[in-house]
Amino acid sequence: MDAYRELASRLPRTEFLGYEHLDAEATVTGLISGGTVVTTAGQGTEVELVLDRSPFYAEAGGQIGDTGTLTMGDGTRLQITDTRYGLEGFRVHTASVLAGELRTGAVGEAAVDAERRAGLMRSHSATHILHAVVRATLGEHARQQGSLVEPDRLRFDFAHFTALTPDQLHQIEQAVNGHVLDDPNARAWYADRAEAEAAGAIALFGEKYGDTVRIVDIGDFSRELCGGTHVAHGSQVGAFRLLSESSIGSSLRRVEALTGHGTLCHQDTERRLLNELAGLLGTRPADAPRALNKRLEALAAAQAELGQLRVAELRSQAVRLAGTALPAGGGQLVAQGVTGVTPGELRQLVSETLAQLPFGPAVVVLALEHSGKALLVAAITPHLLGRGIQAAQVIARAAKAVGGGGGGTGALASAGGRCPEHLDQALTTASEDATALLLG
Repeated sequence: MDAYRELASRLPRTEFLGYEHLDAEATVTGLISGGTVVTTAGQGTEVELVLDRSPFYAEAGGQIGDTGTLTMGDGTRLQITDTRYGLEGFRVHTASVLAGELRTGAVGEAAVDAERRAGLMRSHSATHILHAVVRATLGEHARQQGSLVEPDRLRFDFAHFTALTPDQLHQIEQAVNGHVLDDPNARAWYADRAEAEAAGAIALFGEKYGDTVRIVDIGDFSRELCGGTHVAHGSQVGAFRLLSESSIGSSLRRVEALTGHGTLCHQDTERRLLNELAGLLGTRPADAPRALNKRLEALAAAQAELGQLRVAELRSQAVRLAGTALPAGGGQLVAQGVTGVTPGELRQLVSETLAQLPFGPAVVVLALEHSGKALLVAAITPHLLGRGIQAAQVIARAAKAVGGGGGGTGALASAGGRCPEHLDQALTTASEDATALLLG
């Protein structure tokens, strides 16, 4: 910042030529490298430079800064990677010295990346059109609260109290494209602030304006105070495509959209994906949604059938496990290791096994090795609950045997550990504790 102040104190304001020209002869009036004002910068150096006149737009009003090249008369070449304001009055151009040595006072040709600028102009004009359409669709309260204008891509924040419906988003997208196809003229003019506001120009929240302001009109439906760069005719925006809509805070919404080449590339990607999907489904692209829906319905039916078969299989397994019950302390005990089930199914299997046992006090403990870990689940009957016994008491010591812990209250408890090789020992321990609890 000290370097900026030093330059700002002695340099004249940069003359901006970028509304009319994308290239211009310019003199290097200031150089900063490593936060210090310098007079030279050699090849490979990253620098910030100030020009007496510049076609490069400095980031402002949501529009990111221009990039391009600076070629000096002695062959020194620089790549301009960003343009922004340092302190009020001059533009700071971030650059890399590609060849030669740059010196303060050198004169060269500054050239904006024309293709990138064109993408920025498309997006900025589309942002103005979108703002007008959003207000017309949702109401005058839906004013712009922020934006980001990038080549063929934009982000637009506005005031609104609810999420937009798919129909509203479709209506907005169609209306923007309708304005683009109508090819309205875009023009910029200057006036004092009061005159501009009297003419209906919208001043954006958070922006700073001088006594004399620049107004951008697009057709007869959009008039905003704006210092950004724009297309000359609406049709130059190209196709407009809304990508998303989301909340970014209380009564604040955000939409993201594509313009120009961005829209065309996106549509091409979607077309290729649709064709690929149609090929996989063995149908035409137009019939792909219907074909996919049929496949999904068939899949859902198959999954439901498999689910029923799995329930029957678990019930059959529970019957077999109940058949291994041994008398223990006036009740019955099942303590077994199982395989081929998921952790969720293990809990179901324990409960189902307990339900298969004859009426009376009973405990079921099942063990499973899953993904390299030990799992234990225990269940007890209401008889034991009535005596103040908890299922967690059955596997408390067993959990320690497998190097872990567990919990649960009431009739069902689970535990896990990192030592599945000790599951047999854990089952023995759980059996001993269950027997003691059954004895009361």
